[in-house]
Amino acid sequence: MRSAVKDEHNAEPSPAYGAAKAVKPRSFVDRYEKFRSLDPHFAEVWCQYTGAMLALPALDMRTRLLTLTSMYTMLSDQDGLLDTLAAAVEQRVDLKEVLEAILQCWVYAGEQPVSVAVDVLIEVADAAGQLAGLKARGLPPETGRIGRSLEVERESWSAEDRADPRLSGLLERHGWEGISLGLQQRPGVHLDVLERLERLDVAFTGHWVNTIYRGMYSRGVLDEKTRILCMVADCLATGEIRNGRGHMRWAVLAGATPAEVRDVVLQACAVIGHPHIISTALPALIDVLDELGRLDELSQSDP
Repeated sequence: MRSAVKDEHNAEPSPAYGAAKAVKPRSFVDRYEKFRSLDPHFAEVWCQYTGAMLALPALDMRTRLLTLTSMYTMLSDQDGLLDTLAAAVEQRVDLKEVLEAILQCWVYAGEQPVSVAVDVLIEVADAAGQLAGLKARGLPPETGRIGRSLEVERESWSAEDRADPRLSGLLERHGWEGISLGLQQRPGVHLDVLERLERLDVAFTGHWVNTIYRGMYSRGVLDEKTRILCMVADCLATGEIRNGRGHMRWAVLAGATPAEVRDVVLQACAVIGHPHIISTALPALIDVLDELGRLDELSQSDP
């Protein structure tokens, strides 16, 4: 196996080594040298695979680093996150978008991992001289409500949802802003979820739909395609395939190519390993793309 780094037999680093180092500028070299000192064969196998998974061609560097930020936040992996944020600074990724990828993790991870990740971001932004500018760009409290119209958004709901007899009561009880986004993202499903939650607690249902959909999913910092790809990464990190499947579907409907969604899934192998990626996430993606009539695009995108 060809050595990843230059030595007496190898004049230049391999592409895999360079790709992994670009995404993991602080840790990759140290880990490679540690592995190589103990077992050169494992070091090369690990390097070549990691580099390949972190250079999948459908993802640009911004999307790659934002989805990795999401995964490391969900995993509470401070070392991985620190490395990713350092790469984001080096690659000139907007730290406001990085912050948004972290904050969106609150939906699935809760408060503690997000708080830890924000601490890491503050450290990195401060060292880069960007902390004051990041703080100055915080969103105002009314974000998510400005410029929206029920009449306009109603046209984006499925005909079945618009005709559903449950809809009017739900809108009356909980308002339309949160419910509307759910109907756009989960047609044919969202009303069932709301009905099921209301059977347990009507007040909680209102808090949930307006916090998650109106509060978090309508912030507008990330374009919708990228935000949903980050949500796919969130689900992969926790092995949550039911919601992950829904986010895969919505990512394609929001403009992601099948190859972009696939590469977010495959990239996760370099972070969390293979068991649930191979056994559940990839089959779910195949099913989603088949249902959307987009599965053949993957073979067409292969070199």
